[in-house]
Amino acid sequence: MQSKLIKDPVFGFIKIDNQFVLRALDTAEFQRLRNIQQTSYTSLYPAAVHNRFLHSIGVYHLGNKVISALLSNMDEDVRIILSKHIDTFLLACLLHDVGHAPFSHSGENFFLQAKDESRNPAIYSLLNEVVNDSDFSEDMKAIHKENGPGPAKAHEIMSAVIGLQLLDKKALMTLN
Repeated sequence: MQSKLIKDPVFGFIKIDNQFVLRALDTAEFQRLRNIQQTSYTSLYPAAVHNRFLHSIGVYHLGNKVISALLSNMDEDVRIILSKHIDTFLLACLLHDVGHAPFSHSGENFFLQAKDESRNPAIYSLLNEVVNDSDFSEDMKAIHKENGPGPAKAHEIMSAVIGLQLLDKKALMTLN
């Protein structure tokens, strides 16, 4: 399988399989992460590169290391089961921050503003629409109960929405 090498300032050259390049890396949704700064430490370390793009590449690299370590320490039966989920795991590593907005965490509260008086932010409605599953919708309702568990961070919800839409778009392209 062909791959692409990307130079990372921390890990050196990272090899990314072509299927992940085509499905995630070469999309506008992922490329925009180049312009979203991850931390405010660049004022302390002016030569540092801390954008969400390289961070996501690094997470993919570390995810590959985790998979390799797990596979080398498991029974054959477990290895077979795990191998069916490797691509999904690596895509999740790459796309985990794809929902970050400009200014990263600073603007997240904007996404969580309630759409109406039901206290259900529009971002949750969008996620329910994309997932389109009644069990999932019921779970989401439980999140908004007064004493229920707190909501996920806004960028995590947007990452799920964008990732699902992106994968759906790519799946449709391969069908046509």
